[in-house]
Amino acid sequence: MSMTAGSGLANLHHIAGRGYQPKSMGIKMSRYFLPVAIAGAAFVGYQLWAKDKPQRAGFAAMRRRMMKRMMDAMPADSPPRLIVSILPRLQEQNDQILVLLKEQNDLLRQLGTKRN
Repeated sequence: MSMTAGSGLANLHHIAGRGYQPKSMGIKMSRYFLPVAIAGAAFVGYQLWAKDKPQRAGFAAMRRRMMKRMMDAMPADSPPRLIVSILPRLQEQNDQILVLLKEQNDLLRQLGTKRN
């Protein structure tokens, strides 16, 4: 029975219980590992670098303009426009409620200190 060097090595690894992996698998993995690692490092580096750059403000302004155009194109009785028109009134009501709650909290604290 003639054995080639590769098949003998495979049999030895199989007998040892380690399984056989051809040498080419390691080369392929390293071929993909380095570019992926470089791309990942570049992405993370860019995100850290661009985090506080004014370019982000440009994107925010563009989103606001797009939203304004979209809202202007909608009919006056569309639900999104109705909600947007109600928001300032809701904010005013919330502010009034917060003031009343603070006053009530102060009164309850004064009552609690008088009882003690």
